This record gives sequence, structure tokens and C-alpha cells, in this order.
Amino acid sequence: MNRIVKSLLKITGVTEAIATALVAAGYDSKQKVFAASETDLKKVPGITAGKATGITNYKAAALAKRLKIK
Repeated sequence: MNRIVKSLLKITGVTEAIATALVAAGYDSKQKVFAASETDLKKVPGITAGKATGITNYKAAALAKRLKIK
């Protein structure tokens, strides 16, 4: 498993298969995944609407934590 896939696995709910699909779709960093819209994420094979929402929610929570927003 490469380091990019390992990095994406830190996103809650992302499995190795999903991380691999994200990389194959050009999302080769957490920053690129976080920049993607929910609609864009749903276009990646294996990412359901629920999974895309989960990734988007994780992104929002991570940003809020970083900015110390409650």
C-alpha cells in the first residue's frame, strides 16, 4: 500500500478500496479530496451518496476543529 492511500485511510469511513479509487480518479492527496464537492466524489466508482456525504462531513469537522469552531 502506498503512502497516498495510507494518508486517505485517515479519513473516517474511507476503506482501502475507496482510497485506491480516489487515487485512480486523480484525488492523490487529502487536500484534493477535501477540495472536491460531494457531487464530484459521487462520480468516483465505489463512492455512494452516503459515503460522499460522510467524507464531506469529515472535511467540515476537520476544518472546524482546525479553526476551533464549535
